[in-house]
Parts: sequence; structure tokens; C-alpha cells
Amino acid sequence: MNFSAIKITALLIVLTAAGFSCSKSSSSNSSTCTATTGDTGPLTANQAVSYTASVQNGATINSVSYQDSAGTTTVKNPPLPFSKTVNLKNGMTVTISASGNSNSGEIKVTSTGNYPNSASCP
Repeated sequence: MNFSAIKITALLIVLTAAGFSCSKSSSSNSSTCTATTGDTGPLTANQAVSYTASVQNGATINSVSYQDSAGTTTVKNPPLPFSKTVNLKNGMTVTISASGNSNSGEIKVTSTGNYPNSASCP
């Protein structure tokens, strides 16, 4: 396993363990949160992977980050609902995260890979 693969694997473990996080701002009614999901291990074959990010009930997304063949790509203020399909090689990791304000709503991310995955916040 090369150094880059080790870094990606370590990042995936941290992101998977985190699942999602939310914090409430004391100065407003909005909650900052990051929803993260992906496979717990590397892909077992080359395959197309689909990522989505969406909001409900007034939530907003400031950025979406996902794994593609070049590494991690971040899209600031993405059009919603966000959808992207990428081709990943055997041994790469599947991960997506979306950060924003949940307000009184929800931020949700999904991914396909070895298994379908989803996470949301709050």
C-alpha cells in the first residue's frame, strides 16, 4: 500500500467514525453541521460511484467534498440537489461530506460503492 492510499484509508476511517457532526450557534437559530458517509473499506473492483447531497426544510449547503479519481474534490456553494457519478479504481475509497447550516431542516448525503450509504444532520 503506497503512502497516498494509507492517507486516504486513514481519512476514510476518521470520516466513517465521525458519521456526522452538528453544533448549534448561540447567536442564531441555525446549526452548523457536516454530514459524511462512505464505505468502511476500499473498493473491491473498479466501478462507477454515485454521490448525492440534498437539503430539506430550509437547510443550506456551503460545500460538498467527495472522492474521485484525482483525489478529493470540493465544490463550494453547489447547485442543489447535488449529484455526481465518478469512476473509481479497485482499492480507492468512497466518501462524501456536505457542510452547511441545518437551521430547522436537514442535510443529507448518499454514496454508492461496495454498499449504499447515507448520513444526515442534525
